[in-house]
Amino acid sequence: MKYFLIITFTVISISAFGQSESGDVSQCFEQFKKAVAEGNGKEASEIVAPETIEHYQSLLNLALEGDSIEVASLRLIDKLVVISMRNQLSKEDILQMDGKNFIAYAVDHGMLSKNSLINFQLGEIRVTDEFTIAQIIVGEMETPLKIHFYDQGGWRLDITPVLPEMSTSLK
Repeated sequence: MKYFLIITFTVISISAFGQSESGDVSQCFEQFKKAVAEGNGKEASEIVAPETIEHYQSLLNLALEGDSIEVASLRLIDKLVVISMRNQLSKEDILQMDGKNFIAYAVDHGMLSKNSLINFQLGEIRVTDEFTIAQIIVGEMETPLKIHFYDQGGWRLDITPVLPEMSTSLK
């Protein structure tokens, strides 16, 4: 009986933790969507994970210093971002930005459209030892797209895992 109670308590605790965690992840995603919809770049940039910020920092570096061979070797979506950076930002602007500032700029200036995420929802949420993975549903359709969430003193979303699939879709 004692072991039954311990096992039952453990299962309930794990189940409750998982539900709480997936609710927090969903709330983080909804906050990001809301920030983008409202054109609030500062808030959106506070919600993204360092992995996403680092990715956009590397694209800023390529926009500033990358040659045509380096840019040509990028995924299609990243090429489009680098070309947009070069066309919409001056060299001085790029020099003053970091990845986080660029995300804020992109939201503030419509590079990440206010309507782009409106039909996005989270589907299955799976917790791993390192991060939480959530499937993206668009409208009623399940997609192969998955974003990662990291608990870093508050949930942060990492969009970089969806970029390869988005590039394939664009092609």
